[in-house]
Formats: sequence, structure tokens, C-alpha cells
Amino acid sequence: MSNNIYKFKTNIKCSGCVRSIQSGMDNLKDIERWEVDTNHADKILTVVSVSANTDSIEDTIQSLGYQIELIQP
Repeated sequence: MSNNIYKFKTNIKCSGCVRSIQSGMDNLKDIERWEVDTNHADKILTVVSVSANTDSIEDTIQSLGYQIELIQP
């Protein structure tokens, strides 16, 4: 089975913001790894997963007070 790569535009600005989402992201099922490029203008969250539900990723990030928008399924 191959992994899917999802990219999201966010407003996660700094390493402190990344730490604030870490627990929520780490608890999502089926995610192999994730990272936020805080140097990119669109603060890109990249998620690598076998079968993650993008809705659950979006719900998790929004529940933590951040904006998120799927840009690459």
C-alpha cells in the first residue's frame, strides 16, 4: 500500500504553534508523519498517511484554534 500525501494551507506561524498541535496530530490514526513548513508563506502542513481522513485532520487543527484549507489531496 502506498502512502498519500496531503498538503494544507494553515496559519501555524512558529515552532510554538507547531508544539501546540503536536498532541492532536500525533493522536490521529493512520498518520505516518506530519510537518509544518513555517518558512513558507502559506505555512504548509504536510501529512503522510496510508488512509487518513482529511476531515479529521481539519477538525483537529480547527479545534486547536488554527485555520486550515486542503490544497493538495
